[in-house]
Amino acid sequence: MDKEFTMAIYDYKSPELSRLAYTHYVDNLEKTTNQSGVSPSFHVINFTDLRYSSRCNPFLAERFTDSFEAFLAAKNLLYNVNRSWILKAEGDFFIEVAINYLTACIWYMKLYNDRQVANYEDRLPTEERAEANKSNRFNYCTLPHIIEFATSPYEEIIPLLNAEPELAHLMEGITSIYENDTHEHMEGLLTVIQLSLSTLKNPVLYWIMTGSEALVDINSPTNPKILCLGNDPALGHLFSVPLALISHLMARQVNHPHLRPSALIFDEFPTLYIDEFDTLLATARSNKIALCLSVQDLTQLENQYGKAKAQSLFTMSGTILAGKVVGTSAQRIADRLTKGLEAVKPPRSWSFFLKENATQSPRVSPATLGALPYGCFAGEVATLLDAPATQPVFFAQVTAHKVKPDLNLAELPINPELATLTDKQLDQRLNEHMATIQREVADLIQQERQRLKLR
Repeated sequence: MDKEFTMAIYDYKSPELSRLAYTHYVDNLEKTTNQSGVSPSFHVINFTDLRYSSRCNPFLAERFTDSFEAFLAAKNLLYNVNRSWILKAEGDFFIEVAINYLTACIWYMKLYNDRQVANYEDRLPTEERAEANKSNRFNYCTLPHIIEFATSPYEEIIPLLNAEPELAHLMEGITSIYENDTHEHMEGLLTVIQLSLSTLKNPVLYWIMTGSEALVDINSPTNPKILCLGNDPALGHLFSVPLALISHLMARQVNHPHLRPSALIFDEFPTLYIDEFDTLLATARSNKIALCLSVQDLTQLENQYGKAKAQSLFTMSGTILAGKVVGTSAQRIADRLTKGLEAVKPPRSWSFFLKENATQSPRVSPATLGALPYGCFAGEVATLLDAPATQPVFFAQVTAHKVKPDLNLAELPINPELATLTDKQLDQRLNEHMATIQREVADLIQQERQRLKLR
């Protein structure tokens, strides 16, 4: 942030990192405004205290340009709801049908939203069409609307999906079962999807995820952002799903050339599943994206991502920093650091960390990593071709930067929309908002069935 990077921070134990980030943001705001002419905005997504939370809609209809993006989003969403699918998804017909069904629902809501916008603009004078605020007036393509639509009775939804030519390739398997098989089989396929999505029916989630801004374009040249994604360990199973969705769509959005430098920082990274994150890791540097992933243990990463993807993330990380670590994780890190030592001659001061004899090159022992005292770290730094590091592997004691006391940390900004509400009024507002979304989707289904002359 001090170097004018835009930034996204996954704050697993919110608001600790969020407050620290906001303090740096306030301290550097004048500097970034003066030097670049465009100051970043600051946003927090906080599901545990709405008064400090922004609202967002990463499914904003105008952002999606093809159904493949909807497919990837549906896949990431369902994998986070059903973590067991991650390890058995490839070639599983049931999982493929589930992903295709949700993809079709997402894309249907996007097409419906586009039609509403087009009909509205047709009624406006030409000079006013560009000024129309589409996201505020028409906001059907949101996660809550999609959840309500996808969990409606399939007898009502499938004919609507089949009426859209753009969805034909997604609906082939579902339509075949629907038309030629017993409805019991169809119910078995779709009930799990609907039950999974029903766990996300929550007034807080519905409120936050129906904003008028996507917020995922943090490195926009004209509208840069600092975005903190706050989680709560006690409620992580619920809110990790929308946070992972935001993170996935953000990873897709930021990884393009000619945007502002950005940093994505994930505390307790394995608590989110971000599909195809290894693609971002492989290409991020060329697009001026710095990635920082915090992991307690490599086995934790394997449990959530599978061994193949976990290994890919580990090997592609150019820089690693490890404190005390034991078991298989210690062995893998020791092997990597030993390999890094092959091209350099370690200084004598490292004799404590290394094992060597007359017949062997210096090597790092897993036992050494397991005995690192507090504040000591081992690691390897990625080098540049034009400025190679003389010693990429390191063993050192890190002097902790003294963070400002809590009294000096800036308080997070309160959402003015909710600032004056009592707890009772806030609950009422949230429940009314959720009921509005449910009513909008029910009306949409009825109107579309009437338009298509369906019974």
